[in-house]
Order: sequence, then structure tokens, then C-alpha cells
Amino acid sequence: MFNAQNVKEVDLYSECGGAPDNNLGIIPDGSMVTLRRGRAARRVKVNQDAASECIYNMFGLSKPLARIFRLQNKARYTLTYNTATKTLTIRRKPVTFYTLKVTSDPKLSRNRVVIGNGLGLSGALGITLASGDLLALSNGLRKARLRLRKISRDFELTGVFRLNPAIIQQLNLVAGKTYSVSYNQLTGTLSFHGITIPKARKRKLVIRRAGKRSCRFC
Repeated sequence: MFNAQNVKEVDLYSECGGAPDNNLGIIPDGSMVTLRRGRAARRVKVNQDAASECIYNMFGLSKPLARIFRLQNKARYTLTYNTATKTLTIRRKPVTFYTLKVTSDPKLSRNRVVIGNGLGLSGALGITLASGDLLALSNGLRKARLRLRKISRDFELTGVFRLNPAIIQQLNLVAGKTYSVSYNQLTGTLSFHGITIPKARKRKLVIRRAGKRSCRFC
């Protein structure tokens, strides 16, 4: 939350390099818009703040204004801007989809899961749980509830996802494989949706003068 008591302005970080594309960058800095969620509506000034090294866009507002729209700190929302009516509509978006690579760590306790923090995996998925909290993991009918440990000592570690080999087997996962996953902020559940298949490299054809073809990268 930003702007401690200001109910007339909001801050928008809409140009994060790693975030999904949206149309919020077209709102000029300093524009007056109608902020709306359900029946709640209010005219506010939009401050477009610089953002680049981030993986999700951010929306900041004061606590009094957040109470008017029943918004929760660190919760995920979808903002849609209507250029004709200059209306910025807010909707809850509790489920975030992403990918992660499962890493096996025999030294890790069976009741623990290690996830990269900061601009890494936990941020991309919207996992706002603190280290020590319980995180539910689900792969079909296979389930586990583990103590979360977030790490962010080195930038290279922010994307890690580590489990004990016994838990990997219990969840019917494969170490070293990359999975499509989703995280639900309402239930605190990280769900696996299958192994992601790497895109096949395109075959590059080289035409020789003699009229014969050879295939590179076949």
C-alpha cells in the first residue's frame, strides 16, 4: 500500500519487463479516471511510476481507499481500462499460472519445501506466505502440506523449487522436469498440471548449388 492517507490518488507500475502484457501503459501520467469495483466507484488521479526490473505489475493506494474497494494488501487483481469511459475496473484474480522445475534435495526435511523469493518463483506465483507457513501442494489426487522456506540470498536461487525425493515420489512428480503450475491465493494451494514440453527447434534447410538439400539441427 502507498500514499498513507491519500484517497484522491493511486500509483500504477504498469511497465514491468517480466509481467504479462496489458493496456494500462496507455493511461497518461496524471490522468483522472473512475476507479471501480462492483458498486464502489471513485474519481482518482493515476500516477504512472517507473518500473522495469519486475515480473508483475503493481498497484498502490492508501489504506482508506483500499477499504472503500475492499482490497487486500499483496492480493492479486486484474485491472482493465476503458479508454472511452476512462474507467479503471478492478477484479480479483486469485489464481496465477506459471512454470517451475522440480529439484530433488535428499538433505531437505520431508516436511519442507524450498522456493525462491523476491523477484523469483514466489513473486511470480503470488505466494505471499511467510517462511514457516504451511503450503499445500496438489498433483491430481496426490497432496501434501509442507512448511515453506523462502530463499533469496543469490539472484540465481530465486527460481528454485526443492523437495525431498520421498515427497517428489508421493506427489508423483519427476525430479528435473519442468511443470505447468498454478497458485491459488485463497486456498494457499500450489497445483501441478503436467510436464511442460519444450518447443521443438525448427529445422533449418540449406539449399546447395548442386540442388541437394541438407538439414541442420535435424
